[in-house]
Amino acid sequence: MAQSPSVAPPPEVPMPQSIGNATMEDDGTLRLMLRGRGADGSIAEALAILSPGDERYAEMMKVLGPMSPGDSRLIPPG
Repeated sequence: MAQSPSVAPPPEVPMPQSIGNATMEDDGTLRLMLRGRGADGSIAEALAILSPGDERYAEMMKVLGPMSPGDSRLIPPG
């Protein structure tokens, strides 16, 4: 039986330390600059704005921890 040629496994993409940056505006709004990389090396970027009344706001604040207007921090993956 013939053996098929070896195929190298795809390179491992390391887990990023951050998926973007979050900044709290003066009115408490969160400005999220998000970045992701595909297995093929492609890059995607997005801007998300979460206002204090948004249903996802409290969840994001749990991820980020306490922030005050003007604060900025990295967003952990996950």
